[in-house]
This record gives sequence, C-alpha cells and structure tokens, in this order.
Amino acid sequence: MRISGFLLGVVGFIALIAFTGICSVFFYTISRDTAIDMWQNGIVVNSAGEVVQAVFNPQDFEALPTSTAAEIGIVIPSITPISTVAVAATQSGEVAVAEQTQVIATPAPTIEATQQFAVERWGDPREINILLMGIDERVGYTSDEFHFTDTMMVLHIDPVRKTAGVISFPRDLWVELPGYGESARLNQANYVGDQQAYPNGGGPGLLMETLNQNFGLRIDYYVSINFTAFETVINSIAPDGIEICVQQYILDETYPDAGFGTMRVEFQPGCQKMDGTRLLQYARTRKTEGSDLDRSKRQQEVIEATRNYILSSGGVQNFITKIGPLWSELSGSYRTNLTLNQISSLALLMNDIDNITYNRIGAGYITPITLNDGRQVLLPSNGAIQDLIQQTFYPEATLSLAEYRTKAQAENADIHVYNNTNISGLASKTKEYLLGNQIQVVEVWNMPQITNQPTMIRDYGGARNTALFLATLFGLPTTRIERGTDGLVASGIVVVVGPDMENIISGSAGGG
Repeated sequence: MRISGFLLGVVGFIALIAFTGICSVFFYTISRDTAIDMWQNGIVVNSAGEVVQAVFNPQDFEALPTSTAAEIGIVIPSITPISTVAVAATQSGEVAVAEQTQVIATPAPTIEATQQFAVERWGDPREINILLMGIDERVGYTSDEFHFTDTMMVLHIDPVRKTAGVISFPRDLWVELPGYGESARLNQANYVGDQQAYPNGGGPGLLMETLNQNFGLRIDYYVSINFTAFETVINSIAPDGIEICVQQYILDETYPDAGFGTMRVEFQPGCQKMDGTRLLQYARTRKTEGSDLDRSKRQQEVIEATRNYILSSGGVQNFITKIGPLWSELSGSYRTNLTLNQISSLALLMNDIDNITYNRIGAGYITPITLNDGRQVLLPSNGAIQDLIQQTFYPEATLSLAEYRTKAQAENADIHVYNNTNISGLASKTKEYLLGNQIQVVEVWNMPQITNQPTMIRDYGGARNTALFLATLFGLPTTRIERGTDGLVASGIVVVVGPDMENIISGSAGGG
C-alpha cells in the first residue's frame, strides 16, 4: 500500500506565514530593536540564535565596554526563492520547459547592527486568492518525483474589509484539465503539471488554471507542503500539543503508517492535546460514517485550533525559540511563489483578521458517479459550487439577531426539528425554546439514524437567511449550516438537534 500524504492547507499556509512572516515581523523588529539596544549598551550579541536568547534572557549576556555597534554584525538566516528549469517531453514528443519556483534556505549576508529593517504592510487593496496544497510525500519514505495532492483549499483574503474565507475542494472532483482536452480527478492536476512541465509553475500552475477554468476561481499564489513539514511545525511550535475536542469515538484499523503498511488509531471523545502525529491522524482518517465530509470538518477544526495557538502569545514565543531548527528541518518540504516580503506583509494582514469563514464542497454540490472503467469520482455542480464560493469569500456583514429575524420572516420558511440524540424529548424541548423566541415549528420528529453529532441546521432550498437567523440564535458558527440533500423534507429548514442543544436551551447561547 502506498502512503497517502496530507496537508491541512491553511495550517500549512499559516505555518509558512509563521515560519517566515513571524520571523520577519518579530526577528526584524522586536529582536532587531532588542539587539541594537543591547549593543548600544555594550552587550555582545553575535548570532541569530543569540538574538532570540537575548530577547527572552538578556541576563545571559555580559557587557563589553570596548565593543561598539559598528564593530559587531549579525547573521540572520533568510528564505530566498530561486528558479529552476524543469524539462519534460509532452505527449506530442515536443520538449516543454517550465520555470518553477522553489524555496530553499540560504544564509543571509552579515548585516550591520545599525541597518534598519522595514516590514511593510500589504499595500495592494485587491483581493488575494491563495491555493493551499498538501502532497502525498513523506521525506525518507517516498522518492517519487511527481505527486498527487491529498488536500486542496483556497484561502481568500480581502485586505480592505479585513475578511478571509477558506473553501476545501475534494480530491476526487471530476474536472477538465485545461490544455489537455480530457477530464481527470482534481488531485491529478499537480502530478500532470509537474510531469509535463506545465507553464507558470508546473503542477501548482496547472491546478490553479484548472480551478479557474472549471469554477471561475482566479488564483494568485500557491503554497505546497508535505507530510513532514506539517508534523515538524506542530511539534516545534506546540511542544505540549494542540488541544482538540473530539466529538465522537473514532477507530481506524487500517490507517496508513509512515511506511507502506497500516496501523490502528483510536480517538476517544473529549478534549485532549495532540502532537503533530496524532493531529495528522485525527484529520486524515475517514473511518466515520460521514467519511470525507467528516474529515473535512475535522480538518477545519484542526486549522482553527492551530491558528489560534500560533496567534496566542505562548504559541508565538514557542515559535520564535524554534526558528533555528525549523529553518533547517523544513528545507525542501514546501514550495511557494510568494516572496519573503509578501509573506511578511501577509503575516501582518492575517493578524488583523479575527474570523475566517470555512466551507467545503460536499453533499449538495457534487454527484457521486462510477465511470465506465470502474473509477468512482465526484461530478461537480458548477453553478452551486460557484454560489458556495461567493458565500464563503463574500459573506454579508454580521447582522444583529433582530435584523436576521426580519430577513427570516420575509422568507417564511417552514422549520422542522429532528432529534439526533439518545436524549428523550430533546426535540420537543428545542421546539419550546424556539416558541419562546417567537419562532413557529411545523414538525418535531426523530432522525432516521441517530448519530449524536453536534447540532446542524439544514437548508433545503431558499432559506439561507432563516438558517443564519437560527445559527445566530443558537450561538452556532455558520459552518453548522449545510445544504439538505437527503430528502428528509421537501423544503424549508431542519434543525438536526445534537447533544449540545441541552446547553444552548439552558441559556448558554441564543436569546430573543
């Protein structure tokens, strides 16, 4: 069995942002100012590692009155993009040459202590779309030259509105590869592009153009990292692990191990800290009833938990102290067409964004089909996917509960409440709660199969504002809203009640 790689796209991007951006923001400002202040006071700081130590432990350094700032230099490592030329034969026998941007770690020149560094804020007001890719490669275990993408996400940033959105694309999406006159799974685009030296970036270039041609999604930049980079970053920046609250019991008897076999992984419900390996297993396994759909939800959960950790003071400090080892260990584990200055500027921009809207292409946006050769793929509903992209990247401004209520009343959608728990009478209690908030319920019932999953709000067409109103009332994120495709009702809204509803109706969320 060949091991499948994995990337939590946003984690990879944020890790890269943290890896280079936080380095530049903190290393080129806080550390620089600290070092210069210390030099001016006669304290010796001779290397990048000592700058970090000086920031947190200045007492470790002794003053040398004879030293001056002009006599002392500091070596600051940097990441420098270089171009390499890939040559490959096309199907017609012609030789195609494509310039591909790789990122390698190189030593920077010695910089005088008096030199000023400037990390500029992102100055372009235009919106940014960044393709986040995870490739099926683990350093030391795979030696293939070309790789399929295991995870693909697009991060949208609006510098003016200070908003961001992330949408996940399933790897089995059946799309047309531009320039090749044939269709393939979306995850094949990176492999084919690198193999055929596709212009403007090889594999990432072809994947970006594929998303553009099929869904009208223009991509500006890309970041691609592998298995090893994810685990290394998590273990380095979060030595005690990152807390995840597991919602259901998970048992995977055939999880791919680090080589070419399988292993057993198990997760008990409850909040727990996970290291890089466990976090990867939690986000990669598909051994739940919802398979890929559940996996997408867990990936977004891991993304947000990691982002919050990195942006916390403890996460930043842990990261700064790990600069040196990360710089060496991640070399060759990622590629991007972003420059160091762009990443630094994006780091500052992302720091100004409080909330990210997450969505994924799942039920209601695809139709599973079996091809004549037996392959199972997902046929996209292009129009619905484009609507989802709009909702994710351009969410309407947050409204008050009263404003959402007005919009919901205009839709006049039927609201159904279905119990998805083993808690007797919880659907009826939910109905009473809604009635107490002047919301009519047309039906109370039980789900055909009880899964005890957290509360979800299903929109069966034309009731988006009603779904947003209920999510706001319950205190739920918009990721708990999904399209209803199972025919449970013909139209309207179904509140699929989970165990968390007990806390909601007891007063911990919502209100009239």
